Amino acid sequence: MSKATTRQSLAKPYMWLVIGLGLVACAFTVVRLQPSELGWRFALVSVLTLGFGSRVVVQIPRVRGQISVSDTFIFLVLLLFGGEAAILMAAADAFFSSRRIALKGLTVAFNSSVYVCSTFLTVWALRLAFGNIRALAHGDQSQYIIAVCLVALVQYAANSGLVAVGVALKAGQPLWQMWRHNFLWTSLTYFAGASAAGIIAKLIAAFGLYAFLAAAPIVVVVYFTYCTYLKNVESSTKQAELARQHALEVQQHMEALRESEERFRSAFDYATIGMGVVSLDGRWLQVNRSLCEIIGYAGPELLAANIKEITHREDLFALDEQIQRLAEGAISSQRGLIDTIQKAVHSGQIRAFYGNDYSGPFAKGDLLATMSWSGDIVQLQADNPNLKWQLPDTGGDIWTDNMLIPKGGDVYTASVYMNFVYDPKIAAEIEDYVNYVCPVVGAKQALLKLDPGVAKNPLIFPTKQMLDNVHVIDPTALNNQKYQTTWQNLISA
Repeated sequence: MSKATTRQSLAKPYMWLVIGLGLVACAFTVVRLQPSELGWRFALVSVLTLGFGSRVVVQIPRVRGQISVSDTFIFLVLLLFGGEAAILMAAADAFFSSRRIALKGLTVAFNSSVYVCSTFLTVWALRLAFGNIRALAHGDQSQYIIAVCLVALVQYAANSGLVAVGVALKAGQPLWQMWRHNFLWTSLTYFAGASAAGIIAKLIAAFGLYAFLAAAPIVVVVYFTYCTYLKNVESSTKQAELARQHALEVQQHMEALRESEERFRSAFDYATIGMGVVSLDGRWLQVNRSLCEIIGYAGPELLAANIKEITHREDLFALDEQIQRLAEGAISSQRGLIDTIQKAVHSGQIRAFYGNDYSGPFAKGDLLATMSWSGDIVQLQADNPNLKWQLPDTGGDIWTDNMLIPKGGDVYTASVYMNFVYDPKIAAEIEDYVNYVCPVVGAKQALLKLDPGVAKNPLIFPTKQMLDNVHVIDPTALNNQKYQTTWQNLISA
C-alpha cells in the first residue's frame, strides 16, 4: 500500500477523532458556563453573528473552504463575555455555516468540531497567559495588544492546522505541502478579525454598548480586506502556475527533441543501408558509414563533394527533376499526410477539426475519439475516469516549446530561473500539479516520494517504448506555403 493510500485511509478516523474532541470541549464548556453573566447584550451579538457574520463569506482559492467575517464577532464575544460564551458561539456559528456549504452530516460535524477545538485552545491559552479575559479591555494597553495577537495566532494555528491535516489525509498529500500551499497565507484574515474585535471591545469599554455600532464599518473593512487580499493571492497563484506550466512544457519539449535527435542519429549512423542528407543544391550534409562503404568514399571526402559528382550522367536529368519537385512541394511526406486525412474526412471517419478546445466536448461525451494531449487526458480523468489515451501503433507527435533569452534581456536572472525549474525536486513539484510529460532527469525519482501515483503514470513519465514511437512534426511545413494553404482548406471545409 502506498503512502498516499495509507493517508487516505486515515482521513475518516481523523475526522471522528476531531468530532469526539469537539463534543468533549462543548460538554466541558457547558458545565462551566454562567448564563447569568450574559444578558441581553450577548443576545444582540449572537443575533448579528449567526444572522449576518456567518453569511458573509470569502472562498479560499483551490480549496473547498471558506472564511467568514463571523470570526470578528467570535473574538468580540471572547473579549466581552468570556471564553465559555465564545466557544459555544463558535459551535453554533460553525454548525449553521457548514449546513449552507456541506450536505454530509460528517462534514458538518467535523467543521463545527474544528472551530470548537480551535476556539477552546485559544480561550485556555489566553487564560493561562493573562488570567481574567473579560478584564483585558480595561487593563494595560500593551498587554491588551499582546493578548489580541495571541488570540489571532492560536486560533489561526489551531484552525488551519486541524483543517489542513484533514484535507491532506483525504487528498493523500504531505501535511506541510498542503498547509503551505493553501493555508499559510490565511493568517492575515485571523489577525484582521482579531484586530477589529479588539478595537470594538476597547470602544465598548470606553463608551458603552453604543460603540458596538462601530462594528458595522469595521467589519465591512475587514470583509473587503479579505476579498482584496484573496483576489491578489488567486491572481498571483494563477500567474505562478502558468509560469510553471510553461517552464515544464519547454523542458519536456526540449528533452523530447534531444532524445528524438539522438534516436535518429543512432539509426542513421548504424543503419546497414546507405543513408545521406543532401541540400537542394546537391551538397552532402550528412552521410553514414554504410553509404561511404558502398560508394568507396571516406566520410570527409564525400561531405566535400556534390551528389551530382557521383551520379551517372544519364541519371542527372532525373535527379534535377526530383530536386525541383521537392523544392516546389510536389513530393513530400506532407502530401501523403494531406491525402490520408482527406480520405478520412470524405469517409466520415473525421467529424470535425478542433484546436485545444477539444477537451470540453470530449469530457462531456460528445466525441468518441479525438487527437489529444496526454497531459490533458490525465487532468480530465480526475472527473471522468472512463476516458482513455492511446498511442497509435503507427506512432504519434511530440514537439517542444523553447525557453529563450531575448537580446538585451537579463541573462543572469533568466539563467537562474531556467536552472531553478530544471532542479529535479522543483520539477517534481511542478509536475505534481501540471501532469504533462516531464523531461527533467531525476524528477520521477523525486516525485515517487511526493506522489507515487503521478510518478508511475505512463502518460506523465512515458516508457522508452512509447518515446521510441513518437516523432517531431516535419519542420519544412512551416515554410511551405502550398502545404499550409492545402491544410487550411482541408480543415475549414
